Amino acid sequence: VVQLVNEKNARGLAGASDYIALAGGLASLGNKVEALGALDTAVALDASLKAQADQLRTQIEAGVVTR
Repeated sequence: VVQLVNEKNARGLAGASDYIALAGGLASLGNKVEALGALDTAVALDASLKAQADQLRTQIEAGVVTR
C-alpha cells in the first residue's frame, strides 16, 4: 500500500482515499507520525473524509490499527 500510494503521488494521481489507505499502511508498520500526516493530507484533499480520518486517527493514537 505504501509503495503504491507513493508511486501514485509521484505521478500526481493520489487522491484522498489513497492517503487514508496510506495512513493505515504506515501505522501498521509503526510509522505513527507519518500516518497522522497522511490523514491530514487526506482531509485537506477531501473534507468529506474527515469523519473516517478522525476514526482512523483515534485508532492510530491508541495503537490499535485494524487495517
